[in-house]
Amino acid sequence: MTLPTFLIIGAAKSGTTSLYRYLEQHADVFMSPVKETLYFAPEFWAPAPDGSARGIRTLADYEALFAGAPVGAAVGEASPQYLASREAPRLIHEALPDVRLVAILRDPAERAYSAYLHLVRDGVETIDDFRRALAAEDGRRAEGADQLWLYRDGSMYHDQLVRYFGLFPRSHVRVHLYEDFAADPAAVTKDVLEFVGVTVGDFEPDVSLRFNPGGIPRSARLHDVVGNNSLLRRAMMRLPAKVGRDVLVRVINRNLAKPGMPADIRAELVEEFRPEVERLEVLLGRDLASWKT
Repeated sequence: MTLPTFLIIGAAKSGTTSLYRYLEQHADVFMSPVKETLYFAPEFWAPAPDGSARGIRTLADYEALFAGAPVGAAVGEASPQYLASREAPRLIHEALPDVRLVAILRDPAERAYSAYLHLVRDGVETIDDFRRALAAEDGRRAEGADQLWLYRDGSMYHDQLVRYFGLFPRSHVRVHLYEDFAADPAAVTKDVLEFVGVTVGDFEPDVSLRFNPGGIPRSARLHDVVGNNSLLRRAMMRLPAKVGRDVLVRVINRNLAKPGMPADIRAELVEEFRPEVERLEVLLGRDLASWKT
């Protein structure tokens, strides 16, 4: 039976898809062919915002994802919902007590806005104003909305990490900042490789592509053709990465406009998140001054 030796646990919209793609380039790493298995986060098994089914729900199905892992490989999966999940820390600890955990944390206000743009990109966020979408969060939470719709909740990292630190040794949890990952993705990728027990040597990951960015499609028609669940996308994803997936990613990325967050909303969110950020600074021993301006 093969199960993961490491997990990328979040946060959502903080570069986890890119890290997943960069890690799988190493010959001694096996990544689950399904990203966001959600196996350890049953509270998020409800349909995705686009209505598609989600969640690997049985141990047999979960094990099957890793059946092709070479002997001795570092075996991983990435489900960014695990960080926000209240159930995942306990379930992971029960099943994988020695697992290594990797988190990337992003400026809380920027992460919230990126989540909003992600849902706008996919045509499932019906509120066309970020301020009004934030105001709808309490009602959506009461209705049991998918975690990605809860823009503030996904940025409350302190309590999320405390749940993991209460069960796992600090030495088993690696926390990176999104800003560092964006500035030097190769360095962060190599650090994670070493953390999960892989010899980096002269390995240099190809970090020329960013995967799954948020944004608003310049051409809605083009996005429909190449976006999630389209026939063309499914066909191209079956091709070798360089002539299928990577070409598709470039087309999608070039079609995305990334409007900045309105300054007044950012100022309000910075003040709202300030106590959370200050608690996180103490927890991690990191200066997060850029998140408070």
